[in-house]
This record gives sequence, structure tokens and C-alpha cells, in this order.
Amino acid sequence: WQPSFRLLLSSTARRMDVAPELAMLLTEINFAITLRVLEEVMLNRVVESESPELGKRQAETRVLQSKYAKDLDAAEAKVLSLLSSAEGELMADDKLPSVILATRKAWVAAQERAEDSNRPAAEMAASRQALVPLGSQLAALVAAALQMERFSGFYEFSVDWLQDLLAPGLDEKRSGEYEDELQRSAAQHCVRHLYRGVARSLRAEHRLLFGLQLTLAWLGSCHREEAEIRFLRAAAAGFGSTPQGRVTSTAELVLQMLPEDQKLPFIALTRLPAFTSLPASFVSAEESWRELREQSSRPHEESLPSGWDNRLTALQRLCLFHVIRPDVVPMVAAKLVEKELCVDLQEPRPRLEEVLERTSRLAPVLFLPTKDGPDVALELMSLARWHLQSEQGMQ
Repeated sequence: WQPSFRLLLSSTARRMDVAPELAMLLTEINFAITLRVLEEVMLNRVVESESPELGKRQAETRVLQSKYAKDLDAAEAKVLSLLSSAEGELMADDKLPSVILATRKAWVAAQERAEDSNRPAAEMAASRQALVPLGSQLAALVAAALQMERFSGFYEFSVDWLQDLLAPGLDEKRSGEYEDELQRSAAQHCVRHLYRGVARSLRAEHRLLFGLQLTLAWLGSCHREEAEIRFLRAAAAGFGSTPQGRVTSTAELVLQMLPEDQKLPFIALTRLPAFTSLPASFVSAEESWRELREQSSRPHEESLPSGWDNRLTALQRLCLFHVIRPDVVPMVAAKLVEKELCVDLQEPRPRLEEVLERTSRLAPVLFLPTKDGPDVALELMSLARWHLQSEQGMQ
């Protein structure tokens, strides 16, 4: 036995089917799941859902193109074989010119068919390209779910399972008149289904974290409030360096009011376009801001001074409280997640009726409730009585 011995294995396969007893002994590091790969995977899933005939035609066209390419190669090979095996003068051979002429006709016909097959292929490529934005959005959402593995080794979600969670969202009725509006509506349905599906497998303290991560991915995929998203990501990293740019005299006055740990985040916050006038507001309404920062017990439920409630989005409000009241950030983040994802963070558990619909009658269902959760046994008895009464009523 050598303590320094390590066994490293590598495979070119993007998916590995490993026996459970081996999987327990392995630490898998998958470099194949990149954002580009996810975008291609999700685009294929979207095409399959949105235009099933498109995928079928595309496969048929590829088969035909392969066949026509083989016919062209066969015709060329036949002519070359005849020329190489010919003896004496070529023109003196009675059969050779006619065979070459017939082969040329077959070659021309195969070339025309190949060109004809390229036209629908170009049309299908254009139709597929129209679905790229939706595929990219879904790929960003799946990537956010896969990142939960950083917080716990139990959260190793497969891409196939996440795709299955997104599928019902693609089938729901959409709102909108134009194609981009319809795709945005589909993505909204998908992000809601993805959160509900994944949140059920998370610990309570990780649900808000996942919801915020998914919300930021959703807003980023829609190209909304990108500066604010960068601010929050920089805040999570601790603002590695002082933000560039000159600090105004008004901002200098505000920095004198703030504790040391809030100065750097405040400077970074005022660099955002939505907060350029915040230093002036801090000076003009100093008492109101001080009370909000230092005395209020529930500042996230109060109105902001100087009418700032009407000037900020939910994400911008989160950025502000991250600077002035970090202690209430979870509550502000919860409101942002519920608003953007249209979900209830307090009820991630599915209804028992949904569980029965999604599971097979041939396999028992085992419920493992939490200590502080509802009594599942009572719900099961109530549901059983309801089904028994329904069956008796039908009889």
C-alpha cells in the first residue's frame, strides 16, 4: 500500500453508464458539460418539441444527401475504373464511350438530386436558427441548476432529468403575438417548472440560494439588468479591487457616514446607472436613510426615502439592501425570486395527487417527511378516503 498512489481514468465518451457499486467509489469530473454543449442539447430538445416534423425531415434529408454523395462517388469510381482497365485506343472501344455516357447521365442526375436536397436543408436550418434564443435561455437555466453541485455533493443532477423537468413548460399555452414574445413566454413556463422540480430535492436552506441563482440566470438570458447582475456576482466575490472612476465630493460625504465594510460596496453601487443620484439622496435625506440603515427592524417592508421605491426594480432593490442592510438580504431576495419565477418559496413539496399521477401503480411510493414538515400520513389517509368515496359514488 502506497499512500501517494492515485488512479486517474479518462474517457472520450460524454456519458458514462457506471454500475452503482462503482459509482460510489468514483469522483467524476465531467469536462464535456460546457455551456456550448448545453446550448446544442437544449436546442435539439426545443426543435423536437416545437417542430417534431422539422427534426424528422432533417434526418431524412441527411440520409438522402449521404445516398446521393455515394452515388456521385460510385459514378466517378466507375469511369476511372473503365479508363484504367481499357486496352489499346480508347475511341476504338465500342462499349467504352456508351458506358461513360450512361455513367455521366447517372452522375448528373445524382448531382441534381443532391442540389435539390440542399434547398430544404437550408430552409430547415433557418427554422432551427429561429429557435436558438429559446435554446440558449434554457441552457443557461440548466447550467444554473448544475452549479448546485458546488454546494453539496448530493446535488448531482443529470442533464436528462433537468430536460424532463423543462418539458411541461414547452407544452403549456403561451401568451404573445410575435415569435420572440412566444419564446419568452415558453421560457417563463420552463423556469417555473425547473425551480419547482429541483427545489423539491433541496434542503430548506438551499432553496432560496437555488432560486436566486436561477433568477439571475433567467434575467441574464433575457439580457435584463446585466450591470446589476455583475454587481451581485462581484459582491459575492468580495469586490476584489476598488471600482475605477473618480469619487464625487457628495459621495465622499456619504462615505464618512458609512461603516468601513460598506464603503467599497457603496462606491461600486453608485457606478450603476440606476444609482448615480443615490449619494445626493443620502445627503438630502440623511436622517431617513440613517434610520433605515441603523434603527429599523424590518427595513425591507418599509418605503425607501425620497421616492426610491418607484425608481428601483426588485433586482436593484436587492443590490441596495446588499450594501446598506446585508442582514435582510434573504428576505429581499425571496421577494425577487417569487416575483420573477412566479413561485412560492414556502411550498416546494408537490401535492399527493400530483405524485399519484406521475408514479406507477406497480411500484410503492415511499415518503420521507421532514421533522418540521406536515404530517404526510394524515394527508394519505384523507386522500385514500376521498378516492374510496369517489369509487363508491361511481358504482
